[in-house]
Amino acid sequence: MCMMKNILLYFPLFILAACANPRPVSPSSLSNIGEEKLNALFAERLNYIQNQGGPYINDEDIQRQTKLLFWFVDDTYCPHCPRTPRATEDQEIRNAKDVQAKAEGGDPLSQYFLAVRYLEGKGILQNSKQGVFWMEKAALNGSGDAAYDLGQMYDRGLHVPVSKRNAVKFYEISIKNNALNRTAKYRLGEMYEYGIGVSEDFSQAMDWYKKSDESNGLILPNGYQRAEFSIGRLYAQGKGLPKNYAEASEWFLKASDYGKGYGGMVGEAQCALAIMYSTGLGVKLDNEQAEFWLRRPNTLSYCHSLMLDHT
Repeated sequence: MCMMKNILLYFPLFILAACANPRPVSPSSLSNIGEEKLNALFAERLNYIQNQGGPYINDEDIQRQTKLLFWFVDDTYCPHCPRTPRATEDQEIRNAKDVQAKAEGGDPLSQYFLAVRYLEGKGILQNSKQGVFWMEKAALNGSGDAAYDLGQMYDRGLHVPVSKRNAVKFYEISIKNNALNRTAKYRLGEMYEYGIGVSEDFSQAMDWYKKSDESNGLILPNGYQRAEFSIGRLYAQGKGLPKNYAEASEWFLKASDYGKGYGGMVGEAQCALAIMYSTGLGVKLDNEQAEFWLRRPNTLSYCHSLMLDHT
């Protein structure tokens, strides 16, 4: 007799399929189930990949997303640094004037900071047009951050109309200005994979994902989990190369930091591994491994809906 539905959610897909149908499940049927579930998992992020959460039309949404995009400018990440008191309105006005003078003198970092001030209305009257003007000026004068953020703005329709072509242009400039920009390389990988602002090109997508992963490895001891998951996805779906589930599983293992990782694409990678071990897709059928990956933090938030139709 099948277990209760809430208990079933914690068991591998192999067992769930058996509960739905008490007859033995053939290896080929299990593989088909695994393929269907992996493709469903990959499809869940497609809307975000294409639109990046935008476009933003509501003023409140624009203000909130602007703050999120430039959080590190407003509150530089430094957990051991003493927090300085928040500047008064008069101080912000004086700071804005100082930044503007340096920006007009040609300093790209000041041009970037001035752009952010215009976009947020910080110490200066909010003006999206001026913000975009100074952001582009900073990008073309060598600021990798400005180029990436302007790419994000065009990608998401934030303070500018959506233009995927302009997004690609400024992501490329960002990489030229800062060769270690893993996020710009990763986003270019997505754009080439799905034909967003460029012609679909799986070879280019793979190249950018691998460059993104390598860039992260130059800074941190491991690679970039988002890129590693996406490389695994290309192998699993046979995009631009023959399907290779065994190779895909290796990249999903890397993306999960071999069971020790958190955040990023870890939950999706762990869900993919749970599916693969429970159906013998690219790996040896192993219910204990499937349950291990299913019980990892963040996994069920991605796998929950994929399991319900097996109960």
